[in-house]
Amino acid sequence: GAGAGAGAGAGEAEGVAGHVKQTIVCKDCKHDGARASLLLADVGCSGEEAVDVLRLLLCAGLQGDSPALAQRGTVVMRLRTGKRPRAVKKWLKDMSQCLEAKLGGRRIELLHLLVDKDQERTTVFSWEGPPPEA
Repeated sequence: GAGAGAGAGAGEAEGVAGHVKQTIVCKDCKHDGARASLLLADVGCSGEEAVDVLRLLLCAGLQGDSPALAQRGTVVMRLRTGKRPRAVKKWLKDMSQCLEAKLGGRRIELLHLLVDKDQERTTVFSWEGPPPEA
């Protein structure tokens, strides 16, 4: 969860990544060699921790002889912040830079959709290949 420590968050993230890879694999998309090029994510943490979880998901989905994810695609992810409304603008800039640095995200858009609460944003960006080395 959002209040978990870094160690618990990392272990939780790895468990989530493994579960998601299994879920993607079990959806029968492998029979014809098809791979998912759209990843929808809504994780139970915020900020850079959410980006770390997404990094693990991308890495898990791109690994192996028959990866579940295509080499390039689009991520749609809900991000949350605990920042005050006045600090959200800087947080958005920081998150955009973090997505680019940690995930190699391209064409990053941080949207405030009607379904998003005041301190939530939906991010849409493209990936190409595995994220850069940490």
